[in-house]
Amino acid sequence: MIRLKTLILSLLFIAWFSPASAQETVSRIEKLDLGRVKSQLSLLLPLQSAGSWGKVGSARYYPWLSLLQNPAFTTGFSQPAVMLRWWPPYHTNAGRWVNLDAHVRPTVDGIVRDYSDGAVTPHYPDLDILFGGAGGAPEGIFLFPFGRMVAGLTYFRPLLLDASIDVTGIQSSISTLVEVGGGSNQVLLNSYLDATTHLRYGATSAGLFLAWPIGKKGGFGVHLERRFIRIDLVSDWNVQGAMLYNGREYLFNDPETLWPNDIRQRVVASYSGPEWVSTWGGWLLLPGGWIVDVAFRYTRQARLEGATDRQQHTIPALNTRALVSGGGVEEI
Repeated sequence: MIRLKTLILSLLFIAWFSPASAQETVSRIEKLDLGRVKSQLSLLLPLQSAGSWGKVGSARYYPWLSLLQNPAFTTGFSQPAVMLRWWPPYHTNAGRWVNLDAHVRPTVDGIVRDYSDGAVTPHYPDLDILFGGAGGAPEGIFLFPFGRMVAGLTYFRPLLLDASIDVTGIQSSISTLVEVGGGSNQVLLNSYLDATTHLRYGATSAGLFLAWPIGKKGGFGVHLERRFIRIDLVSDWNVQGAMLYNGREYLFNDPETLWPNDIRQRVVASYSGPEWVSTWGGWLLLPGGWIVDVAFRYTRQARLEGATDRQQHTIPALNTRALVSGGGVEEI
């Protein structure tokens, strides 16, 4: 005897998660609409942040003498200085550079060809894929010479990753023939999916440094940073399903049923914590105008603390042969 709960969960598993496993039954795609997919990826890398700033002095710029990679390069400033920089956000559509449909459509056609009679025309996904650079608050370096020494404050963002994907309007109808009691019954499973996922991983750095010259052809400096790291993830999958069997419709996510049938998924996670970084460096001017510099960096790894709130409703992978163990259907 087949329990109706087992039958419905098995069919939903076959339809959504493993179509190929339905080869023991006769499954066919009746309708396939892949809706709309919108994705955006924003990056802020160290080469874009204030960490790439070079030494500015005497109306000259030395891009290879990074103030934050070696704090000794701040020696030589005789007057207070404030340096600010801000990167505006910018994005471009991947469709301008790559023919996305040429990669997606053959894959969809292959799935439909294997599980249809050739009369189904799928609705291909509308793709909107953006990528580019992340903007944000201004970054800055503040220099305060006193005597022969130079002190300063720093604020910059070493890294930012912001990624999101929104999927809306995916619909499918799959018919399946299930052998019951020596005969066969047709089951029609309709499903709908809206999903959104957002991941953000970022770090900000605030620090202070001190540098002083060694003679006339050298310098030494130290930079102490406190970096704050934060990771946030929100993922919400709204999965809806309905099964038509023996002239009766059975709905998922229905609180009035006598057995659990919630198939929605949701994950919310947030972790954060500080990281301490100290950089020690020096430089020496050699004959012929050559500069030799050495820097040592020590990082005390961050210990991120937070929590994950997960609502995950699983459907076990079932053996379709085990669905039939006699005649009739037991309704709960």
